[in-house]
Amino acid sequence: MPNSEIRIGKVSSVNCKSGMMRVTYHDKDDSVTCEYPMITNNDEYRMPSSA
Repeated sequence: MPNSEIRIGKVSSVNCKSGMMRVTYHDKDDSVTCEYPMITNNDEYRMPSSA
């Protein structure tokens, strides 16, 4: 599957106010994505409250 759309990376930064994150891909020369919406499954992670 050389053209797979599923990637494994590490969250490198989180923007709590906007609910967005950036991901670093170590297998792609440590490239970093633009900000993407945070998606969780079964509330595994919740953004800290901004209060």
